Amino acid sequence: MLLSMCTATLANRFSDKEAIRLLKEAGFDAFDLTMCYGTPAEKMLAENSYLEYADEIKKYADEIGIICNQAHAPTPSRESGEFYDKIVRSIEVAARLGAKVIVVHPIKDEGDGYQWQKEALFERNMAFYNSLIPYAEKNNIKIAIENVYSFDKRRSVVVSSVCSHSDEFCRYIDSLNSEYIVACVDTGHAALVSDTPSNLLANLRHRVYALHVHDVDCVSDNHTLPYTRKLNWDEICKTLAEMDYQGDFTYEVRSFFSPYMEDDFIPVAVKFAEQVGRSLIRKIERFKAGI
Repeated sequence: MLLSMCTATLANRFSDKEAIRLLKEAGFDAFDLTMCYGTPAEKMLAENSYLEYADEIKKYADEIGIICNQAHAPTPSRESGEFYDKIVRSIEVAARLGAKVIVVHPIKDEGDGYQWQKEALFERNMAFYNSLIPYAEKNNIKIAIENVYSFDKRRSVVVSSVCSHSDEFCRYIDSLNSEYIVACVDTGHAALVSDTPSNLLANLRHRVYALHVHDVDCVSDNHTLPYTRKLNWDEICKTLAEMDYQGDFTYEVRSFFSPYMEDDFIPVAVKFAEQVGRSLIRKIERFKAGI
């Protein structure tokens, strides 16, 4: 099981290359190239030289000895227009880097009543993902659907959205019925709605190909390091062991790296994140061994 982390916060603070270097020097096996949240990689998708940029990143990663195991497509997802074009380009970039999978968010409601749009969103998402499958096949990369949530602005609370719950998540994967469509379970998003991360994982089982690992306080989407908020990591690790999860352990940790940290302290924080990740992987392995 490879230990990986998204490049988002580090890349936005420094650069994509510097983020990759920091992860390598801290002992991470791989990186998840973030092509959303305003990162340099996302901005390059708007340029005609986006594939040259991907080749440059791949060459640098090869030189320092780290791989790209997965990537994150731009958000929000749309069926056409600029955002759709950027998603297609991100699939090409991820494949160029050697990633096995790219996370593509489902099209979701904008906090104005998911329950009233559930079937309409299902139909839109079926068309959306089916349109992307040929690109995945051409580039030999899997597309991972992620469990997402919405924010009810009227009540100022997090509420369910597309694939928040296991029954709908399974329906999406099974209805698309493609070897190129898999599930990415976001532990924090799961905890923000009614399914716990362990329940969502257990119900999805073989459909789970990738993870977005982070901790939350069950109120806000904190995206911080495990053990710093409220998730039960023993329970999550035990479930991953029991379902014989075969994928990588990939952080989507962003807020842990405070903007108030001095630049020369960032490597210390990244190394600590690596050590926490290794301890969680060892925990999974012990559960598998029945220890």
